[in-house]
Amino acid sequence: LILDDAQFLENKKSTQQEFLYTYESICRAGGKVIILGSKSPKELSNIEASLWSRLNSSLITEIFSPDFEARMEILKSQVR
Repeated sequence: LILDDAQFLENKKSTQQEFLYTYESICRAGGKVIILGSKSPKELSNIEASLWSRLNSSLITEIFSPDFEARMEILKSQVR
């Protein structure tokens, strides 16, 4: 499961509960959940404690645009 714009879960209690049930079911079945957002989990407000705990105990990383050299390497690899 991939959830984009996780910040839209803020202030939506029933949506958070349903997402948590789905998250738990997927994890119990051995699946993976990827959550993306413009805020880190620590910046989210009005998130239920159980969901907040799971978000903050996961691998959290910031994704940056590649620099010029990396973009050129990507382009070169696609041309071959």
